[in-house]
Amino acid sequence: MTNTAKILNFGRGNFAGQERNVADLDDGYARLSNMLLEAYSGADLTKRQFKVLLAILRKTYGWNKPMDRITDSQLSEPPRFSWRVFYL
Repeated sequence: MTNTAKILNFGRGNFAGQERNVADLDDGYARLSNMLLEAYSGADLTKRQFKVLLAILRKTYGWNKPMDRITDSQLSEPPRFSWRVFYL
């Protein structure tokens, strides 16, 4: 009896030649403490609330600010929200 394996193709396709996007710290990053990250990941937020949270984190921790004044127009800048759906 020979030891052979049957190779199955699950339709993932051939990715040769496709450009891969990889997160690069040279493009910038937001330092966030592990405690905050774990608290936010465990929060029961809607998709829209989570997007607002990410926008606030970007406007504060993304610029190394522990706090900042953020207007509703800053939060509604594209591509985040339109004025119609901004209100939670």
